[in-house]
Amino acid sequence: MARELSRMERLSRHLALWWPGLRIEADMDLVPALWADRERLWRHVGDAGFLSDDEKREMLGWGKRKGG
Repeated sequence: MARELSRMERLSRHLALWWPGLRIEADMDLVPALWADRERLWRHVGDAGFLSDDEKREMLGWGKRKGG
């Protein structure tokens, strides 16, 4: 999997030469083989009461809420 991600990163960087700001990323929530791992991560992050909602969102790859 890491090998594929590095190919994707190389492609993203190459295309960004023509389209500045372009970034290609995989949506790991759509990869069935990773669903159990993602579900476990969501559960752990959700249970972490010491983290703010924005910190939880960033850990899950969503980024901060706009305007919040």
